[in-house]
Order: sequence, then C-alpha cells, then structure tokens
Amino acid sequence: GLGYQQGIVDDIRDPKNTREAIMDNVLMSVNVTSRDDVYSVSDDEINSSPLNSFRPRMQEVARIATIGRSVILAAREYVKQQLEARARLIRAKLPPDMPEEQCLIILDKDEEVKKWRKATMHLNGSWSYLLLETPVQNAFVSELLPKRIFVTTSMLKEIYNDDELALVLGHEVSHLVLGHVSKENRFDKILITIEILLLSLDPTEGFLSFAFLSGLATIRQGLKAARSRENEREADELGIKFAAMGCFDTKKAASVFRRMHHDEEWAVRVSSRFLSFADTHPPSIERFRDLLKASQTENSNAYPTRCSAVKRKMSLLGWF
Repeated sequence: GLGYQQGIVDDIRDPKNTREAIMDNVLMSVNVTSRDDVYSVSDDEINSSPLNSFRPRMQEVARIATIGRSVILAAREYVKQQLEARARLIRAKLPPDMPEEQCLIILDKDEEVKKWRKATMHLNGSWSYLLLETPVQNAFVSELLPKRIFVTTSMLKEIYNDDELALVLGHEVSHLVLGHVSKENRFDKILITIEILLLSLDPTEGFLSFAFLSGLATIRQGLKAARSRENEREADELGIKFAAMGCFDTKKAASVFRRMHHDEEWAVRVSSRFLSFADTHPPSIERFRDLLKASQTENSNAYPTRCSAVKRKMSLLGWF
C-alpha cells in the first residue's frame, strides 16, 4: 500500500530520523510518552535464546515475540500458497505454447497476483515485537513502521494464554495481509471526493452546503464504520486460520472475545450506549460466536504435518 511504500522510501532516505519521528507518533497515539516504557525483542534474539534467558519484564516481550513469530511464519506460508494457486490458475488458462516472458507479463498484470506479492513484501524479513507500557488497550501492526508488532501492557493483561495471544496477533497481521489500511485510505478519498462533488453542485452558493455539511460528514463516518466492521470480520476469519496454522488451540483462543463482551456489557450499563451507526467493530459476542464456530474447522488438527514440525522445533528452542 501507499503507506507502507512511503514508509520504506522515507526509511531509505533518512532511516534514523524517519523511524524515530514515526515511532514518536505511534507511541503518542497510545499515550506512551517515554521510550523507557517500550520493550523490544527481535526475531534474531528469539531464534537464538531460550525463554528463561530473558529478564522477567523482557520475558513478557519474548512471549509476544515467539507467538508473533509463529503467526508470521503461518501468514507467509498461507500467502505463498495463495500466490502459487493463483499463478497456476492463470497459467492453466493460457495456451501451452505461450512464451514464458508473455506468461510473466500476464501474471504481473493480474490484481490477485499483485495482492499476494504485496502481502509477501509486507511479511518477509526480520520482525521486531514491542511491548508498550500504557493503560490503553491495543495491539496493532503499522504500515509506516514495517515489520513490527505492537502490544500494550493493558491489552496483555486481558489475554490469559498463548492461544488467545496468537488469535489477537493473527487478527492484526491479517489486516496487513489483506491490505485493509491501504483500502481504507482509498475508500476515505472516494467518500471525500463524492462529498466535495455534491457540495460543488449547490445552487445556493453555500447556503445548502453549510446545512448539509454536518449531515454528509455523519454519513461518511457511518459508511467508514460499516466498512471497518466488515474489515474486522475478514481479519477475524483469516486471523484464526493463522492461529490454527501456528498450531494453537483456536477454540480456547476465542474466549478472549467472550471476556471482551462482558466488558462491553459493563460499559453499556455505565454509559447506556448500544451499537451505533458509527461503531467500527462488530459486537464482541458476535465475534466470539463466529470464531467458536470457525474453530471447529480451523484448528491444529487441520494442519497435522505442519504442527508436528512446528512443535518439534519449538521444543528444541526451549519454548515448550
């Protein structure tokens, strides 16, 4: 997406200053004001060190990193499968005697191929995993800071086991794989363009524009929220697949959304607020039920060969 590409370009031009400025903005967005409240572990450190070698606080980060690493590896495998399947499908429709150079040109122009190649670019390389000390509950992946997974301490307190953490991280990585951030930016531009066009057609030279301005903004907010809810459902659907491919207990993992539902019920009693036109996430109880149903087919039993190899490798590294 444009955000990811801009992040890469800026990083190449002035890597240190660019990363620092973007990191400051990201940290401020979750109320982190000091770098002393940021704990980080990289792929290289996880691959070379057992869990008990980390200091107590860093063990939490190492836990995020090892689960995140499993999710990233699963996501890479899934994207590779999708790219290869799409390429086979296209090639099957081409004349058998078509020159390879022409085949590659056709592949390069295919939107699905572009999508999975972009996802491959997002996922490949060494990743870092960051724990942020803040009361804000959040976990996210930022396109402007490539190959980093962020989890806040408040969010981690709501996650009771590795299976739940894998599902949460799988959800966030799915947003990146599906290109939701880039799609949202394009969708927002389309809505703003339509809004400007409608305002430009105002025959009253501004009178109706002023009256409609707040209404149009509300409609735009509602449409964006509806699209966001759909994105969340898509990320849940793909995220549980990543957790299953990572060999985690997806049925147990879904419980994190049941607890979120209880928190939402408490919030509704306090604020008397129900799901509104502008809510950006589906109700957690709905997500819990959908994920529980999906766990019947998306679980480690669906990937026996992969899970046998993954558990053997993790055991050698001292994680199990």
